[in-house]
Order: sequence, then structure tokens, then C-alpha cells
Amino acid sequence: MIVLTKPLLARFQEKCNIPSVSLQGMIKSADGDAIKFAQFVIQEGYLDRDTAGDLLAEQFNCSYTNLSKSLFQQDIVDRLPAEMAARYQAIPLFKFGAAVTVGMAEPNDPKTITALGNFMMAPVSPVFCFPDEIESAIRVNYKSSQDLDTLITKFDLKPFMSEGITEIKLQELIQSKLLVDIAETIILLALKEGASDIHIEPKKNEVVVRFRIDGRLVDRLFMPKEISLPPPNISKPPPAPPKKSAPAIAPGQPASESPDDQVRNAERELQKAKAALEAGREPKPGERVGTAGGASRLTDAYFERIKSLENAIAGAQKKLDDALAQRRGGR
Repeated sequence: MIVLTKPLLARFQEKCNIPSVSLQGMIKSADGDAIKFAQFVIQEGYLDRDTAGDLLAEQFNCSYTNLSKSLFQQDIVDRLPAEMAARYQAIPLFKFGAAVTVGMAEPNDPKTITALGNFMMAPVSPVFCFPDEIESAIRVNYKSSQDLDTLITKFDLKPFMSEGITEIKLQELIQSKLLVDIAETIILLALKEGASDIHIEPKKNEVVVRFRIDGRLVDRLFMPKEISLPPPNISKPPPAPPKKSAPAIAPGQPASESPDDQVRNAERELQKAKAALEAGREPKPGERVGTAGGASRLTDAYFERIKSLENAIAGAQKKLDDALAQRRGGR
């Protein structure tokens, strides 16, 4: 973590004029973390991402690289497994001469630099990148068509097609995690290859996925025809039987829940908490007020609400970690 020191805060103030009340609110919400503070400054439009990144990179005596604008050499990226990239918050970018340039959230960590260099068998030239940029780059650049093939192989449509498609079966299909993963992988592959559009065309014997790259449609993936359901003939499901009341659970007695269920529920809770934070970043009515100079500022209530949402994510992450630990201990 980069500590938000007074000299660093002064450097930010040199680059932009943040109203005092907004500044204090962002400092309070960042809780001493300079990266969080910089992200608030970017979000509110006081600084662009490149300028804020340069200010943080100065603290590491290195340069900042905006990963959304960077080129990636895929053979160099592939030298570092995705698990290690996520663990060290680092992603290889390209090789220049003998050294591999690596985007890192903490480019001054000598142990991490040594570990990465040993694994890739090349000297590491670190550059600073925001952690959210690294997370997005890992998701995009480590996806491959093999990942998609594996997901499609696991996805079984027969249960949904055995007796026709009902509304209930469609709902089950829509909520299938594997189906969501397939769609996400196609989108991430398109991003990785610089596509502007995705075309999914059902054919007689297969489903063709085409990417529009530099104005040209390119056949990119061929999926089995079973992945494409026939036009639904949805019939209303029979009335549901009356719900039976659940057996009472004595106070202090935990509900019967398998370790796998606990992990799945914790993952859903974490995803909801993250989605709530993203949705909550937009100020609500009354959380942005005008100033005497005609500008606007965010109120303390806004920053307190963001802090509460971040705490919810931390709590959900701890719950997931505990559930994973309990599942590992039971195996």
C-alpha cells in the first residue's frame, strides 16, 4: 500500500484544485491509502488517470503504464501463470532487450520482483499500474479458446431439451453459472483480440462466432449446434403446490448447509457486495452540493456510504475465505 503522506497530498493539490470539504471527505474515505485516494480524485474528475498514475509512480521511482492503452505480447504474458499473476498483482507486458516489462501494483517489492524474474527466467523491469487495471488485464489476457472449449464440453443442454422448453427451464438455463461463464469468456476473448463486434450465427451443423476486427468479420469459434436451442414453445408451468413451512431451528443451532453450499452462497454475497459498490459510486440526491464558487462537492454522507459498501465487501470476502478454509479442512 502507498501511504497518503502530506508531501504526496501536496503534489495532488499542485495538479488540481480540490475544494477543502471534498478533499477532507476523500482523505477520510481513503483511510491513508494513496491509491484509493487517487481513484476518488479520478472518479470525481479532478485528475485524469494518467496524471494520477504518474504521481503515484513517482513514489516508486518508476513510470506509470495505463494498461487500457498498453500493448501485450501474448507469448510474454503466457510465461507467467494466471494464478501467479493474481497472487502478485502483476502482469507481463512485453520484452525489450533482455528485460521483461511487468505491470505491478507494488513495483518496489524486491521479493516479488525476484520471484517473477526467477519464474520467467529474465530480468524484470517494473512499472506501476492501478490494481483494478491489473485485475481487468488478467481476466482478458489469460482467456483462451481452450477455456471456452472446456466450458462448452461441461455444459449439458439435454436436461433443458428432453421434454421441450418451459418457462421454468428457461429460468434455470438463464441462471446457469456455466452459461454465464461461456458468454463472459467469448466477450473477454473479443476484448483480447481487439474486436469491435461479436456475431453469433446458428448454422445447420454448428454455431459460428465471428469477431469484427479492423472492419472485417473473422470466423473465430465454432461451437456444437446443441449450444443453440430451438425456438421455444413456452407453456405455462403447472401451479406450484402449497409451500410447506420449514422445520423450526432451535436458537443457536446452525442451518444444515454443505461446505459447497456455504462457498457458493459466500461467492454470491461477495458478488452482490461488489455490484452494490459499483452501483453506489454515483452520488445520490443530496450527496453533491454546490459551493460559493459555482463548483460542486461531495458531502461526508457520500464518503461514509462508500466506506460502508467497502466494509461490506471486506466482510463478504472474509466469509468466503472462511467457507473455503472449512471446505478444505473437510476434505
